[in-house]
Amino acid sequence: AAALATAAPAATPARSPAADPRVTCGSAGLVPKTGWYEGLLPADHPNYAYLSQAPGRFVRLHEGPRMLTLGVVPAIDEALVVWTWLREK
Repeated sequence: AAALATAAPAATPARSPAADPRVTCGSAGLVPKTGWYEGLLPADHPNYAYLSQAPGRFVRLHEGPRMLTLGVVPAIDEALVVWTWLREK
């Protein structure tokens, strides 16, 4: 299975220094690199504050399969979500 975990890590994963330039992926896009990702909406989106605190915004996936969706409502706004790679483990 592609998803290794869907619960948030014990602490917010620190960004690895090797993570820049940022590796990102849109919802349902191909996962570019194995590791932990954080999915967020743009800061000016009405649901940003709520979803930026949701434990489900962290996922750990293997490179290759499709990225998960964050579950944004309305569903059309899922296209605004950017998943940013945080670290491998």
